[in-house]
Amino acid sequence: MLGHASAIAPALPPDATCLACGGIQRIDQVRALRRAGYDGVVLGRVLAGPDGDALLAQIAADSEVASDSAQT
Repeated sequence: MLGHASAIAPALPPDATCLACGGIQRIDQVRALRRAGYDGVVLGRVLAGPDGDALLAQIAADSEVASDSAQT
């Protein structure tokens, strides 16, 4: 998933809000998608599991992925 999302990121319109979704389970994946140009991620199944709260806390605290426009 991450490789495909990173590969298509350059083709996304620069004025569009771009979200990546599907299979995101770790903070390093979120960071990589942010570096690739995505504005945000959609978290699904991971939130229902035991690591969901921890991942949300990591995202909120991570200066590389958090932004002034982020809302919880």
